[in-house]
Amino acid sequence: MKATLTAAIIVMMSTWPAVARLATVRERTELSIMIASYLHNRDYGKSNPFKTDAVEIGAAVIESHFALADWKSADGKEHGQVVFFYLCDSWNVGKVTESAFRAQDLTGRYLGDLPQEDAAKLIAELKWAEGQGVSYLKPAQPTTTC
Repeated sequence: MKATLTAAIIVMMSTWPAVARLATVRERTELSIMIASYLHNRDYGKSNPFKTDAVEIGAAVIESHFALADWKSADGKEHGQVVFFYLCDSWNVGKVTESAFRAQDLTGRYLGDLPQEDAAKLIAELKWAEGQGVSYLKPAQPTTTC
C-alpha cells in the first residue's frame, strides 16, 4: 500500500508544470563568474556574443538545470539575455542574445532537452522577475572551470 501511494505521488509530481524560481544573489554571482570565465577563456579572434569583456547580471530565474538571466555591459551600451545549463558541477553559458529570447530559441543543439513549453515558462518567469526590482551585479572575476 505504501509503495503504491509513493508511486502515485511520484507520477503526479512528474506531470506538474515546471515553475522557475528567482535566482538568489549567490546563484547570480555564480552565473556572473561563469560569464567572466567564458569571456576570459574565449578566443577574441572568434565572435564574442556579449560584444564586451565586462558583463553585469540582472534578474535571473532557475528551473531544474537551466537558468535564464538578463545581462548588460558594464558601460550600459550592450544588453540582452543569456541562458545557462548546469553540467560538470557548474553553470555553463549556453546561448546569448542582444534581445529577449523566444521559446523556440531555447531549444536546440545545446538545450535540446528543454521542452518548448518549459522554455516559454522560463521566459515568462524572467519577465516577472524583471519587475521585482532586482539590481545588476557588477562584473565578476574569472575562475578555473572544468
